[in-house]
Amino acid sequence: KELRPELPIVAGGPEVWPGNRWLLEVAAFDLLVCGEAESLARRVLDPEGARELSGRARPLVAGPSGAPPGRWPDPYLSGHIRAGRSDSLYLETVRGCGSSCIFCSYRRSHPLPRIMPAARVLERVGRLPGNEITFLDPTFNTRPDLVELLEGLEGADRSLFAEVRGEPVDAHTAESMSRAGFVSVEVGLQSTDPEVGRLCGRGGDPAAAMRGAAFLREAGVVPVMDLIMGLPGDSPRKALRSAAEVCDRGLGADVQVFPLAALPGTEVRRRANGLGIRHMDRPPYLVLSTPGYPSVDSMAATRERMGDLLGYSLHVDTRPVLTDDWAGSERVRAEDPPRMEPPPSRRHGRLLVEGSDLWATRDNILSHVR
Repeated sequence: KELRPELPIVAGGPEVWPGNRWLLEVAAFDLLVCGEAESLARRVLDPEGARELSGRARPLVAGPSGAPPGRWPDPYLSGHIRAGRSDSLYLETVRGCGSSCIFCSYRRSHPLPRIMPAARVLERVGRLPGNEITFLDPTFNTRPDLVELLEGLEGADRSLFAEVRGEPVDAHTAESMSRAGFVSVEVGLQSTDPEVGRLCGRGGDPAAAMRGAAFLREAGVVPVMDLIMGLPGDSPRKALRSAAEVCDRGLGADVQVFPLAALPGTEVRRRANGLGIRHMDRPPYLVLSTPGYPSVDSMAATRERMGDLLGYSLHVDTRPVLTDDWAGSERVRAEDPPRMEPPPSRRHGRLLVEGSDLWATRDNILSHVR
């Protein structure tokens, strides 16, 4: 803003919310927009329209559009984002979430799910160029036409990724997801303690969710299990028990452990004082203390102990890996075909490319990197 004071600067996205005071007070923005703002885009992105709407007293709130995803042009198909066969693409087919998790911002401005019909999804997938597609849906497997969609995806020849709820997954659904092309899914378990699930609004049955994840694993779909520390009712003892139970069920190979974040506009942010939660006022809005975790140090120590149970570090700091004996190192010739198997290390790796004319083989080198 100091460099170009005459240039209107507009910001949107999940950070923008009426209660996010520090962002509203930043002098860099002429206009802040929150909600489903596609309908406002033409006015907001026009300099004169932005000046007309500008004002820092409060953000411009766009109400729910009521339309399912797909109403607006797809940026990949319109050419606004150039993508090739080797690219990973994102596709939103459901907007909104009927769950009532107090830590999640999906319900913030669109609590009722709006669903792109399976036939439209299949038509869109068939036209997308990317080899990998990640579904941005809050919960992919709760849509009523799931069977139709999975059957239609079987011939799409794509590697698929999504976030699912574990409870509804049975053996048949898991097999169908595998045949459809799903390589990996995130399972939002959060905690294996039913009381924690009840207090945070997730509800459900943790045992059933882990059973569904096991079905996915047996069908060849990697279940990435999500756990959150610091939820209402959570404690180091319960978090450690969650890690142990996930391991006992054979689901400990891919676990993500997050500290609770009091995101703008969420119920946990609104009720933080009543829940005894202290949190950062600025990104990433992580909790600083809860009734179960008196300090950040107690949360960090618990995560380390969870890592001991799971068998790998849950928080790897960036570090150089320049030694030849590093387990994650790969040495390839620039003209060699890319390996089809996974890299030797999920945590951190190094790719050493050798060749006499690297520029001439640059496309092949990029294939190795991908």
